Amino acid sequence: MVGLVKNEIIKVWYRKKFLIAIMALLIVTIGMFILIINDSGDKKIKKIRSDIVELQKREKSASSNEKKDLQKRIEDSQSHIDYYNEDLKNPNTYWKQKAKEDIYKDKQSLKSNDTSIQSLEKEKMKLDILSKQYLLDNNIRPSSAIKPGSGELFTVYLDVFGIFVIFLVSTIFTADIVSSEFSPAYIKSILSRPVSKFNIILSKGLAAAISSFLVISIIEIVIFTVLGFVYGFSGYKEPVPIYPKFNYSDVILPSIDKHISPILNTGYIMPQYKFILEVIMFQIIFIAASVCVCLMISTILKSNSAAVGTCTILQITFVIFTNLRNAGSAIIPIFFSYGDVSEIIDRQFIMKTGACYMDIYKAALILIIWIIASIIISKIVFNKKDILI
Repeated sequence: MVGLVKNEIIKVWYRKKFLIAIMALLIVTIGMFILIINDSGDKKIKKIRSDIVELQKREKSASSNEKKDLQKRIEDSQSHIDYYNEDLKNPNTYWKQKAKEDIYKDKQSLKSNDTSIQSLEKEKMKLDILSKQYLLDNNIRPSSAIKPGSGELFTVYLDVFGIFVIFLVSTIFTADIVSSEFSPAYIKSILSRPVSKFNIILSKGLAAAISSFLVISIIEIVIFTVLGFVYGFSGYKEPVPIYPKFNYSDVILPSIDKHISPILNTGYIMPQYKFILEVIMFQIIFIAASVCVCLMISTILKSNSAAVGTCTILQITFVIFTNLRNAGSAIIPIFFSYGDVSEIIDRQFIMKTGACYMDIYKAALILIIWIIASIIISKIVFNKKDILI
C-alpha cells in the first residue's frame, strides 16, 4: 500500500498540472498582497475619506431611516481615521484610553435597557467589552482597521484559501487522476498485480490528498513568514469574538432576517493564534473531503475533459454558495458550504443560514460522511467498470 501511494505521489508531482497548481497559488498570493498594500495605511485613509464623501452625497437625498444608517457609517469611518491618527501620535497610551472609553460607553448602553438595541447587538457589545478588557489586562496593543496586524491578515488568507484555493488545488490534482488512466491496457496492468481494487482507489486518493496538503501548507507557511517580516509577528494574541449560540424563534431577528434568537451570555473570546490553529485543523478535513469528491467524479466519468469540467463547475458553485448570505439551511449537507472555516468557528455561519445546531464538530462530521461516501462510491464504480473491460 505504501509503495502504491508513493508511486502515485511521484506521478502527481511530475505532471504538468502540478506546476499549474503552484502557479495558481502564487497568483492568488501575489494578488492578495497587492490588495493588502492598497488597502492599508495612507491608501486606506484616502479610500475611507472618499467613501465618506460619497456617503454624505447619498445622505442628502436619503429617507429618514436611510439617513440614520448612513450617518452611522460616516461616524464609524471617521472614527477609524481618528483612531489611526491619534494612535500614531501616542502609540503606547491612546489605545488604552480609547479602550476604557469604549468599555464605559458599552456598559452604560447595556445598563440603560434601551429597547432599540436588539438582543444580538447587546451580545456583540458584551463581546466587545470582553475583548477590550482582555487587551487592557494583558497589555496587548490592538491593530487598527487601517493598519491590521499580521495575525488578522493571515486569518484573511486562510479564509480566501478555504473559499477559492483548496478545492481548486484538489481539482487540479484529482479531477483526472482516475479518468486519465482508465484505459483497458492500464487497468489490466494494475489489476494483474496482487493489489486489491480498493487499495488502487485509496492510494490515488491518499496521493492527491497528501500532495494537496503539502502544497497548500508550503504556501501558507510562506505567507505567514512574509506577513511576519512585512507587518511584524503581531496580532496573534489579540482576542477573536465568538458569537453567542442561537435558538430557533417564532420571531424574525431583523438584523440578520432569520427565525433565530441569541442565547444570552454564551459568546466568548479566544486568542487569534488558537483561532488560526482551529481553522488549520479543520482545513485538513476539508482538503480530504474535496479530494475524495473529485476522486469520485474522476472515477465516474471516463472523459478527462468531462471530469475536469464537472469539478470546475463545482468550484464555481462552491464560491457562489459560500458567499450567498441567505442560502438558508438547504446548504448544510453540501460539503463546499464549509470552505470558510472561520465563519463556522465564530458562529457567523449560523447567522447566515439559520442552522442553530451547527458547530465545528457537526461540520467535521458532515465532511467525514462525504469522505466515506465518496470513497465507497468510487470503489463501487471502479469495480463495475472493471467488469466491462
